Amino acid sequence: MSSTVNVPKTFGALLVGAFFASFLAGGVSLQTLLYYRLYPSDSTDIKTLVFMIWLLDTCHTGLIWGSLWEYFVGYYGRQTMIDYIPTALALSITFTGVLTFLVQSFFAHRIFLLSKRNWFLVVPLVSLAFLRLVSAASTTGTMLHYRSFLEFRHHVRWLFTLGLAQKMPVPLKEAGRLLLLVNNHPHLFSSRSMSKEACSIPPTLLLS
Repeated sequence: MSSTVNVPKTFGALLVGAFFASFLAGGVSLQTLLYYRLYPSDSTDIKTLVFMIWLLDTCHTGLIWGSLWEYFVGYYGRQTMIDYIPTALALSITFTGVLTFLVQSFFAHRIFLLSKRNWFLVVPLVSLAFLRLVSAASTTGTMLHYRSFLEFRHHVRWLFTLGLAQKMPVPLKEAGRLLLLVNNHPHLFSSRSMSKEACSIPPTLLLS
């Protein structure tokens, strides 16, 4: 790696990204607090899921700042270490994958209930979400193996790109299928026909 490092585009980008991640994590924490205060009668399963989402998001933010500590304190003055992949940074990818899988599985379950248990609508969504989780775990393992962004990009850049490509279709398909259900079967969404379990969506999951 070249000894000349563009600090604003490397260390600066990490710092700005960490601030944005912390801002969003604060939003998740606020939504979680509001959820527990406004919906005390929700089922234990939903409350546990909300807590897990908050915990994973908080851990993810902690891993990001742990990575920054290594870059700015542990390797202070060693600009070329920007190519090094800390353990905390690699693990944050898996935490994101698990969090995304839980949220997408929640919405897939809602589609399953609202579609009168139509497996053909749900199985593709869950399968894509699971592949995204596998991709995230594989990315973490590969990062821990190479410990270098340049080596990772040279050998398996496609793996990280694949994970990002798998992330977008699932929420779009979930939203599309919910809209189709509303349009084709509006009677399913009346206050009389919808159960509380089917229509309850904690705000924390919408922000995650």
